[in-house]
Amino acid sequence: TEGLAALVNAFGKGILMTDGSLNRKALASAAFKDKASTELLNKTLLPYIVKLIFREAGNENSLLDAPTLFESGIDKACLKTVAVLADKEIRKTRIIERDGLSEKEALLRMNAGKSDDFYKNRADYIIYNNGDENAVIKRFSDILKEITEESL
Repeated sequence: TEGLAALVNAFGKGILMTDGSLNRKALASAAFKDKASTELLNKTLLPYIVKLIFREAGNENSLLDAPTLFESGIDKACLKTVAVLADKEIRKTRIIERDGLSEKEALLRMNAGKSDDFYKNRADYIIYNNGDENAVIKRFSDILKEITEESL
């Protein structure tokens, strides 16, 4: 795809598998090693993601699961925004378990991202996901109900 070609142009062929597909772990190593690399990832890939979102959603109301919603600028097209946050230790454990990373790799990835305050200052709503699934579902349901009632 165009996005993959742009990533290769930015980070080199070392982010590809032997079959030419994306090696996500290699890209993560290159993209999350420091803030400048993470900014390069976002600058390179976000325009393609935004284009895809608008192509897929059209003029329909949509619910986006978008970790880079604010960085991409697509939040300006949103009626409301919700940020899901978790305590740092919980996030670190989840990243290690999900992606099979070392603690150092997980911390690099976390430190390359935005702070909780970045999201708190931009989102209309905050959900804390620290392990109580029922609390997360309840909070999300309450937010969805409020947004739905506002838009009627």
